Amino acid sequence: MGFLEAGIPMEWQDTKEYHDILEYVLKHGSDQFLEVFRRVKDRKNDVLKWGDEVEFHIGKVESDDSVKISCKARELIEKLEAEDRALVQEGKKIFSTWHPEYGAWMVEATPAHPYGNSAADLRKVEPNLRQRRRRIMKALNDDEYIIGLVAWPRMGCDDFLVESAPPGGPVSESLFLPDSLINPHPRFGTLTRNIRKRRGKKVDIAVPLFIDENTDIDKLPSYSVTSRCNKSMTTRKEIYMDSMGFGMGCCCLQVTFQARDLKESRHLYDQLAVLCPIFLALTAGTPVFKGLLADTDVRWSTISQSVDCRTPVEVGCVDKNITLPGAEMPQRGTKKIRKSRYDSIDSYISTSPLLKPEYNDNETEIHEPTLKKLLDNGVDETLARHIAHLFIRDPLVIFSDRVHVKDDATTEHFENIQSTNWQTMRWKPPPLESDMGWRVEFRPMEMQLTDFENAAYTVFVVLLTRVILFFDLNLYIPISKVDENMKTAHKMDAVLEEKF
Repeated sequence: MGFLEAGIPMEWQDTKEYHDILEYVLKHGSDQFLEVFRRVKDRKNDVLKWGDEVEFHIGKVESDDSVKISCKARELIEKLEAEDRALVQEGKKIFSTWHPEYGAWMVEATPAHPYGNSAADLRKVEPNLRQRRRRIMKALNDDEYIIGLVAWPRMGCDDFLVESAPPGGPVSESLFLPDSLINPHPRFGTLTRNIRKRRGKKVDIAVPLFIDENTDIDKLPSYSVTSRCNKSMTTRKEIYMDSMGFGMGCCCLQVTFQARDLKESRHLYDQLAVLCPIFLALTAGTPVFKGLLADTDVRWSTISQSVDCRTPVEVGCVDKNITLPGAEMPQRGTKKIRKSRYDSIDSYISTSPLLKPEYNDNETEIHEPTLKKLLDNGVDETLARHIAHLFIRDPLVIFSDRVHVKDDATTEHFENIQSTNWQTMRWKPPPLESDMGWRVEFRPMEMQLTDFENAAYTVFVVLLTRVILFFDLNLYIPISKVDENMKTAHKMDAVLEEKF
């Protein structure tokens, strides 16, 4: 799940005091990036280290043979971690680590140690994935299990949850999902609430419905929802969802690589970004949402809509933000932002001569104060524009006891921004006081049902990075074409029927 800090989370408020805190975090987030950049920009000759992340749903078979999701992830992770501590005390080696995810019914599992640069490491992936599954299954009851579906098919339908609870609550205000589904770690509920409060209404997720001769449109429920501009009501018939849980409750497969140096990390970021839509289509595994067949088979757009915090001005449907009832100040945002904060990348960042200026053909929104600061402090324009683009997003989770921190001792304000720009690729500077190097995270792939499939995709991506580097491949296409390919990847059976 990325950056997980704990503390006392602040609720979003359109007040001068809160807006000033947002600006403070943005300012010091860029200062923290500069601190890291100065320290490690010349770091060289790191060896290849890499690892995967997989996520699972926890399900339970009820007495009537129905299968429901079970919100016992916290209990499960505590049990697994206690077992790990016991193994360490016995002098034994642990092979996996366990992490919370957005959903209280979800668990993330990673290898305990990074893989290396030998062929033998490639052969360790599938056994490690199987070991993770065995460990989790052993910690569950006999009528419980984990499954690597992307989206739980009946989430949001009647009686889909073991720990039955009415939908809604003060955090999500959902018509379909109870707040009890959200992981109790303060980050997740705060993200959910603050996205809703920043945009001024609930998230509005619309997934195209698969329609054939057996589809009776008239029997489908119809919902009235607030328009994107907070002005009117529109009535629609689609697969309508209204909570972050429908998106962030999806499971995925991600792979992170350590590069030799800064230059190589930027080159890998670019070349892999071109391939992201293809890997999204290759791994497509999401044909059902809220009990209905969708006219798509990937998760990406659903998650993108589920965390879209843009205000009406940022969406581009009004010229001036309004002051919401009970607020002191107008909503945030002064210009249109083309995408949600969960989307494909917007620019290439390499220093390679293969990168021609015309390949960055999208008009990228920039946080001008951040851009000026980075340029004034010696960051090259290509990278400075990438970082300044991340900083067009407000921080969503701020802990009141962690606002004023030392910029030379922590990067948490930078990670606050970085970790909530959920793009197809993530370029990751080394943490302060760490032996980690410059890394890139490959993020488009969907979770597969079997350990073999997840291992196959993981190993293939690792080998692909070696081929890209060894043969100095040039995969560049205009970034606008990558956006078009992301749209293509959302079509049913795109990997078989479409051209990228």
